[in-house]
Amino acid sequence: MYEGTRDPEGILSTFPAIATALLGVLTGEWLATLRDARKKAAGMLAFGIACVVAGQLWGLWFPINKKLWTSSFVLFTAGCALICLAACYWINDVKLHRGIWTKPFVIFGTNAIAAYTLADLLSSLLFSFRVHTGRHAVTLQDYIYRHAFAQINPRALGSLAYSLAFVLVCFLPIWWMYRKRIFLKV
Repeated sequence: MYEGTRDPEGILSTFPAIATALLGVLTGEWLATLRDARKKAAGMLAFGIACVVAGQLWGLWFPINKKLWTSSFVLFTAGCALICLAACYWINDVKLHRGIWTKPFVIFGTNAIAAYTLADLLSSLLFSFRVHTGRHAVTLQDYIYRHAFAQINPRALGSLAYSLAFVLVCFLPIWWMYRKRIFLKV
C-alpha cells in the first residue's frame, strides 16, 4: 500500500481519474464544434454549474475527497474547472479582452507540459532536501516558508505569497523558453 492503510493511486482511483480526463476530452470536443463562441461559453457555464451542483448533492452520500478521488470530487472539480474555463473563454475569445494581463497565461499555456514538469521537479526538490536547524531537520520547503513567508499576517496571506513566489520561480524558465521559441509538445 502506498500510504500503509490505503492506496490513493491504486486501481479504484484510476476510474475517476479516467472520468476526469474524459470530461476534459469532451470539453475539447465541445470547443472544436462549429457552434457560435457565445453558445460554447454558455454551454460550458451551464454544464459547469450542473456538475458543481451534482457534485455537492452526491457529496451528501459519497463525500468529496481528493485523496480518494471520489466521483463527487470529480463532478465538483470538473464543474469548477468548466466555470473558470467558460469565464476565460468568454473574456478572451468572445469579448476579445486581451492585453498584457493575458500574456502570462499565454506563456504558461504554450509550454504547459514543461511548466507542469518543472513545478513537479521543483516541488520534489524542495521536499527532498533537508535543512538542519538546531537539533532537527526540516524540508527546504518548510525552511523557506518559515523564514520568508510565515511572518506575514494573516497566515493565509503568507501562504498565498509563498504560492505566488513558487509560480513566479516556475514562470521564469517557461518565459525564457517562450522568448527563445522553444515549445515542448506531445
